[in-house]
Amino acid sequence: MELLQSLFSGDNNPPYKSAVFHSNTHQRYERGNPVRGEQIGCRRDVVIEKNISGGIGYSVTVNNPDALAGSWGATPMGAKPMKIISTTNGVVELRGYGYDKIAVSMGIPIRDATFENYGMTIYHNGQSITHCVIHMIERNVDIDYYMR
Repeated sequence: MELLQSLFSGDNNPPYKSAVFHSNTHQRYERGNPVRGEQIGCRRDVVIEKNISGGIGYSVTVNNPDALAGSWGATPMGAKPMKIISTTNGVVELRGYGYDKIAVSMGIPIRDATFENYGMTIYHNGQSITHCVIHMIERNVDIDYYMR
């Protein structure tokens, strides 16, 4: 709860805690249009925690609790550092920052290894997350995670 209160209030220096939003349905959007149909019964856990690299803000990860741990697909989105860029009534917007140092060390250009290509919008009722949307900005893709 402490981490959620930090998040909802716009605090980019949260406590060393984590929060998980459990989703059982998601919808992918490409260029604002729904594609592949609503994925009902497809569980995902959106994990929000204090930045695991020690910087400001949060780390956001998406896990598949139905996949075998360590298998391909167990983590549809690895940890991305994000910080709050705006808060309004019931909505928190985060944007990725920094870059993937491992990718750059392997020769990937910084423009392709930046975390700025990711974002997340969190919708809440003041006590808990009601749903959230992961944004893959450079691909113009959004994935809306929610309970059905």
